Amino acid sequence: MVGFGKPNIERLRQERDVEGLIKELRHEDWRVRFAVARALYDIGDARAVQPLIAVLKDPHVCGPAAAALSNIGRPAVEPLMGVLRDEAWHARELPPRRWGTSVIPGQCSLSSSPSATRARA
Repeated sequence: MVGFGKPNIERLRQERDVEGLIKELRHEDWRVRFAVARALYDIGDARAVQPLIAVLKDPHVCGPAAAALSNIGRPAVEPLMGVLRDEAWHARELPPRRWGTSVIPGQCSLSSSPSATRARA
């Protein structure tokens, strides 16, 4: 995990330090990761797409990560479609019809059923 103390997420957000925020998505404290995802939502930079997709499996961070991906918009669509097609990874609460709508933090859950994911998409 990155860092021992709590990073200054607000400073990173204000400076639009996307790379610094991305590094903190691996922080050991879920509250830091949550704040980072919210900061990445505010910035809306496409460089964060893959790192945000990677944390969708984190139950503490999936809500703000999904919201950030929605805010990034078009650059996130193809990578998210790849996730939905991946048999090894099933994001039950992230069907395409929810993109562009608000996502409540903590509302994501994972499914081991590929058919449930495809049925919702």
